[in-house]
Amino acid sequence: MSNELCFNSTNTLVSPTDELLVEHKFSPDNRTPGLFAIVFGLFWLLSFIGLCHSGVKEGFSPEKILIPFFFLSGLGNLLSGSLQLLPRYCKWSFSSEGVSHCRGLFPSLLPALGPRLSWSKLRFVGLISQAESKPSRFRKNSSDHGNSRRDLRLVFDDFPLDLPLLSMSSAAQEKIFLAISRWANPLLLTNEVLALQKEILTRNLLCTDSSYTQIWQDSLNAFEATNYVPLQGGSSLQDQNYTVLMLLACGGMSSIYLVQDKRGKRFVLKELAIGVDEGQNILVKLHEIFAREAKYLAQLNHPNIVKVIDCFVEGERDYLVLEYIPGLTLRQFVQSHGALAQKQVIEIGKQMTALLSYLHELLPPLLHRDFTPENLILREPDGAVCLIDFGTASEYVGEATGTVVGKQCYISPEQFQGQPSPASDIYALGATLYFLLVGNDPPALTQLHPGLLNQNIDQRLDLLVSKCTDLDPDQRFASARAVLDEMILFCDVAD
Repeated sequence: MSNELCFNSTNTLVSPTDELLVEHKFSPDNRTPGLFAIVFGLFWLLSFIGLCHSGVKEGFSPEKILIPFFFLSGLGNLLSGSLQLLPRYCKWSFSSEGVSHCRGLFPSLLPALGPRLSWSKLRFVGLISQAESKPSRFRKNSSDHGNSRRDLRLVFDDFPLDLPLLSMSSAAQEKIFLAISRWANPLLLTNEVLALQKEILTRNLLCTDSSYTQIWQDSLNAFEATNYVPLQGGSSLQDQNYTVLMLLACGGMSSIYLVQDKRGKRFVLKELAIGVDEGQNILVKLHEIFAREAKYLAQLNHPNIVKVIDCFVEGERDYLVLEYIPGLTLRQFVQSHGALAQKQVIEIGKQMTALLSYLHELLPPLLHRDFTPENLILREPDGAVCLIDFGTASEYVGEATGTVVGKQCYISPEQFQGQPSPASDIYALGATLYFLLVGNDPPALTQLHPGLLNQNIDQRLDLLVSKCTDLDPDQRFASARAVLDEMILFCDVAD
């Protein structure tokens, strides 16, 4: 195992051989038994007090037997009920040797950790429903019963270990998945866990009401059957300077990974694998183009454009190391929130046109060619629109295996014909605005009118989208700056 360092959730350096400790407080889900015990305890104690005040006859009498009975019953029920209402604390320890855990009433009084469950004995990692997990009164709250997937289950041989993820803090969730990504066999993770791992490690929102299988399928819907095999979690590059945490997306001959360097800082790694059957001259040419484009992009300086950190070739594959920006892409945001309000679309649109204006006003102008909801992210925590991809790999993949699935709706006619221009990015801008307003991808190669689907859309906004997506590039806005100037005038558009 390599000796690189990684950050845990508290931003302190930990070695892969060190422990990741997770502590969690369980609150009782059903308080009724505890409350009933306290009520009965009070009843018995009041009975005891009543007997004491009424006086007891000398000699033998039934009251003499009842007095200690009432006292002990009342005290016992009060203690029992109080203990049932108290939270429980649990601690898990994750290391390269395995997982151990313990439970107790107070963090300072937790018993010693139990024997470690070795990673070599891990047989399954999946999400389970509340009905499948072990019966327990200790849950975060009872309002989550409708959630069909609550706990993460790790099965070691015949021993199941359940982790209540949705009631844990984000820091605890991150520690757990950092441990799983480093020490667990990735082949044992179900599709749903892979999707959830992506959500946690990229600090995206934990969608408790979504289908994890659907999230996973959506992230891989561009995958094509080829001889190309993506890197596995734990793989190292550049003399172990970068370690792959997980695969974020894969399509054609290109993949995107979440990686970390030796200091534990996270980056996004783009990989392009060029087929060996392309010919030696073509291979050399494509490597040169990839390196030249990466060098040019590294010179960009804009706070809302992802920065290129490094570029290298290893194992006949080209790699770009990009700045990691946490947040949701516009596609993910619309999928979880639906079509956006007009004022929100205009605000996002202003930021998008400002980005295009910056690129198009460079000398020479830089064409993006892949300005789509997948490549625009709402950065956390400020919500600024950031450009996270420049489509370079997508273009090469298109030459090798055909146009990437899902991008046709945002490509202009002239770009399909291999003659992109700044007007092509304006077409993609209009198509993206349509997506935000309607909530669905636009039809391909069409002059778009979102107002036809939603009559509440302001006519000026509908005309702006229509002009951006005119099939004749000469009839579109002359520049991205012109679109921005137009959108600034939409200050009175209603929600």
